Order: sequence, then C-alpha cells, then structure tokens
Amino acid sequence: MVNGITLHLKTEELKELLGEQIKKHKEKAALYKEKVASLEAIGVDALGNYSNNPIETVEKSMNKHLGKAEYYQFLVDHLVPNETYEMSESDLTHLGIITYYY
Repeated sequence: MVNGITLHLKTEELKELLGEQIKKHKEKAALYKEKVASLEAIGVDALGNYSNNPIETVEKSMNKHLGKAEYYQFLVDHLVPNETYEMSESDLTHLGIITYYY
C-alpha cells in the first residue's frame, strides 16, 4: 500500500538540487551587497534618520540569503552517501526545490 505522494531522491541528486539552492542564494546575496555599495556611493547614510533605513533593509535581505546558503551547505555536507532520501511535497517546498504544490 502506498501512503501519499513520496519521492525518492538519491544522495547525488539531492546534493545537486541543494547545490542549485546554494548558488541561487549566494547570487542573491551578492546582488544585495552590490545594492548596499550603490546606496553608499550615492550618499545614503546607514545611520541616517530614516523610518525605514534602506541600507539596513538591504543588508537584512543579504544576510537572509547568506543564511539560507549556509543552511543548504550544512545539509549537503551531512548527506549520507549512496542513500535514497524519501521526500514529501512539503520537504521539497521547504528546501526550495519546488515552490508550490496543490
């Protein structure tokens, strides 16, 4: 009997999919870092009297993506070689491998 939808991913496939997530989040973090430099170049003061500090907001986004990249790297570093991982739709969504399911 099959209980729900479960996908089976080999270690190498899961490692590759998580590697794509690492790359994506590192690229996004790099873009936010460039944005901070651009804001500073035009004279936006990080300690200015802004109700919504633009540099702080961009840095938070950058750090969020760096944290996600670190999380995915931790997972990759701790996958068991030559195994099969049973993944639910929820697991795949949480890991960013799929973005939406019904």
